[in-house]
Amino acid sequence: MSAADTSKPVAQLREILSLLSTAVEKIASEWELHSSHDSHHGSREATDSSVSHTEYDAVNTVLAAVGSLESLVLEPHVHLISMSMSYTIARALHIAAEHNVADLLARAGEEGLHAADLARSTGIEEKKLCRIMRSLTSHHVFQEVEEDCFANNHVSGVLVGDAPFRAHVLTKGQIHYTASDFLPGVLSNLALGQSYDPTKTAFQQAVGTKLSLFDWMHQQVPASDPGWRPLPARNHPVDAGAPEPSGVPSRTSALSEEMVPRPETALFNLSMAGIGRGTEQYYMHDFPWKTVGSGTVVDVGGGIGKSLISNFLLHSVYPELSLVIQDRKFMIQQARSVWGMKYPSAILEGKVSLVTHDFFETNPVRGAEVYWLRYIMHDWSDNEAIAILSRIAESMSPQSRVLIADIVANTTLGCDEIRSAPKPLLANYGRAMGFAHMMDLSMMMMVNGRERTPAEFRRIIGAAGLAIVKIWGCRGPLSIIECRLV
Repeated sequence: MSAADTSKPVAQLREILSLLSTAVEKIASEWELHSSHDSHHGSREATDSSVSHTEYDAVNTVLAAVGSLESLVLEPHVHLISMSMSYTIARALHIAAEHNVADLLARAGEEGLHAADLARSTGIEEKKLCRIMRSLTSHHVFQEVEEDCFANNHVSGVLVGDAPFRAHVLTKGQIHYTASDFLPGVLSNLALGQSYDPTKTAFQQAVGTKLSLFDWMHQQVPASDPGWRPLPARNHPVDAGAPEPSGVPSRTSALSEEMVPRPETALFNLSMAGIGRGTEQYYMHDFPWKTVGSGTVVDVGGGIGKSLISNFLLHSVYPELSLVIQDRKFMIQQARSVWGMKYPSAILEGKVSLVTHDFFETNPVRGAEVYWLRYIMHDWSDNEAIAILSRIAESMSPQSRVLIADIVANTTLGCDEIRSAPKPLLANYGRAMGFAHMMDLSMMMMVNGRERTPAEFRRIIGAAGLAIVKIWGCRGPLSIIECRLV
């Protein structure tokens, strides 16, 4: 290889290092500023942003730079082999979450617990559990305070006492993880691979059903049903014309035994409250909600977990707003129970209304100032997404706005609507967009949904009779797309 051939990687390496160094200094300065502010004025208010825009941008640059450096300095075979085995670390995290390891360590304090003690509490053989813990510790989840003795660190600590966030990790480790086994077979199947039908995905093959994820999740099953168990992995998906697989309640069992909600439903609903941990507040601060005035905000498909976080926080910051939470009947029934226990005054004082509504029907709230859709569009293919937006458009006034809180994906080459990373980093900040791509593939295998680029959003929004006013970048994985009637 000539000197000319090697000069480009060397120059690139130094450029990336310079970007990394600058970004790290920005983060350090922000931390010092916050530390000084807190020491003089006490802790920041809960409603204040804990990460500034400067720090958020610098963090993305650090992640992108680290990913770029790794691709440059690692021998390609080593890089690819490591990537191909990354599923083992995900599974280790799922195991730790399932056995409440972080809570066990929290009760032990800074001294931690020996693997033998953890083994007695979890039922996992000591030496195998120690290997799982050391794998996670090597990825900076937990810390090893003495040989074979582990404690929480600042990363694993967020799992302690947070049932919704732990549930979110567990749902990924159960159905989503298993569905990924069936994705290759679905993609290579001519009938299923070309479809965007939510009932023709890897999920159906994984659990043995013909129902969509959401219909399956809210299916009634016999009271004695222990819950879903993974089907054996296979290279090809089941025949679309095959009889209903085992695990779906039979007509005989339905008639002879009490029917109850599917066991997985409670975990799934709880996990929805944990999906925005660490970033939820920014969707309240990075959009000018004051411009809504004392109007009505309709949370379309708000469920229960998402409503408790986003709507109640929004209402606590802007108490003059009226909130309407809409979802299907079974979700609203659960929402009434949860809100009645946790925030009864919000319901009694009329600050929050819980309304049964199918978002494929015309929205019953006409002329609301805001129709809010958080993590909704990515669940659906383009045709269904257009239908959802069209039914809202039918109820809008000229003053109404649709706010879509969803991932807005940049390409690695960049686009005009989103600021690109500084060169020579990938325009979409590379590794910093890792979550977006993981969510995109998850939506593919679970519901045939997708994350979208600005151009893809513009197409479905325009087809529904709306136009994008602005894409509001937020300090988190989601952006807010503001839309009005054309």
